[in-house]
Amino acid sequence: MPLYFFHIVTKDGSVLPDNTGLQLPDLDAARQEADLTIASLLRDTERGGRDYTGGTFKVESDDGRQVFAWPIAAKS
Repeated sequence: MPLYFFHIVTKDGSVLPDNTGLQLPDLDAARQEADLTIASLLRDTERGGRDYTGGTFKVESDDGRQVFAWPIAAKS
């Protein structure tokens, strides 16, 4: 199974790297994981946790290639 890394880039440009990664069956599963993680980050923000809105959630393959990046923003 492919290994994907899920990094957070904050709005000020700081990178919170995922050094472990997650083995998932395919890119669709990585997208689903990204959706779930972003939703969790936004829920934490609503509860007074660290605010990641305005940042970017980047997903890389195990060879260091960015496979997609999504903004971290509350859905309207």
